[in-house]
Amino acid sequence: MLSFFPTPYEDELLYSVLARYHVRSGNTSSKTTMKELFGSSSITAVVELPANIDKLIERMPVNSKYTAEGLIFNHTMYPYYTAFLPPERAKKVLESMKNNNATGIYGLTGIMASSLPLNEYIRFCSNCLREDKIKYGELYWHRLHQLPCVNVCEKHQTPLQCVWQVENS
Repeated sequence: MLSFFPTPYEDELLYSVLARYHVRSGNTSSKTTMKELFGSSSITAVVELPANIDKLIERMPVNSKYTAEGLIFNHTMYPYYTAFLPPERAKKVLESMKNNNATGIYGLTGIMASSLPLNEYIRFCSNCLREDKIKYGELYWHRLHQLPCVNVCEKHQTPLQCVWQVENS
């Protein structure tokens, strides 16, 4: 059971929330953080479409208001990657993300067969970065900045910058 979990910000990636947990927990090992969050050190944090969300929910602090569906719909790329899928396939993606079936998620969405390239880097807007630091006292990764083929911040109309390389599952 977790003693705390960071409150996700508007348009924040779940991946970013987990990174903020890692920093606040004082853990020096990502494996220790994953063990605390998911009950297993062999789970890997994924930027776009993470799995094992039910395991994370099970470990949330007492009286937590978070649900798997809430985190998936509001803090992952699920709404964007499933918007044009048949409802039954979108439901399979949702169930795979809730459970531990990460291997088929990208295939179900059609990402693997798509000509659109997955992002190689986590991206940010320098203006959003400054605003987030003032408003929240810390930084976070926005979902909209991670959409494939989107290279400009929709809010500020400025080019997105890259942070580091992403390992896509």
